[in-house]
Amino acid sequence: MEQNRLRHFRSKLLVLRSDMAKRIEGIKESSLNLSARDSIKELSFADNHPADVASETFERGKDLGLKMNSQFMMDEIDQALEAMGNGRYGQCAHCGRTIDPERLEAVPWSLYCRECKQELDGRLHAGRAVDDAPGPPRSHQV
Repeated sequence: MEQNRLRHFRSKLLVLRSDMAKRIEGIKESSLNLSARDSIKELSFADNHPADVASETFERGKDLGLKMNSQFMMDEIDQALEAMGNGRYGQCAHCGRTIDPERLEAVPWSLYCRECKQELDGRLHAGRAVDDAPGPPRSHQV
C-alpha cells in the first residue's frame, strides 16, 4: 500500500482510538467508578423490590455493555495499527489477498477481506441454536 494511503488510514485509526479511549473514560467517570449502592444512594437493597431499582440497574448494565464494546473496538484498532507497523495492513490475515480499499475506508480496523470475514462469522454462528440463527423469524407450525 502506498505511503499516502497508509498515513490516511493511520490517521483515521488514531482518531477512532482516541474517541474510544474518551468514551471509555467518560463511562467510567459517569457511573462505573461507583458501586451500585453508592450510585443509587441506598444503604441496602434488602428493603427494595427489584423494580424499585430497575432503571438504575438497566443503565448500569447498558454502561457496562458500552464500555465493553468500546474496549473491543480499541483492541481491533490496536491490532490494525500493529498490522500497519508490520507491513501487513491492507492484506487479509486469513487468505493474504488485498483488502478492498472501499472496505478499509468504511472499516479501517478490518484485518480480513469481505469474503473471509463472512466465512469466519459463519463459523462463529454455526454452533448456535436454530432459534438464535440470524435472519427472519421462523413460523412455528404444528
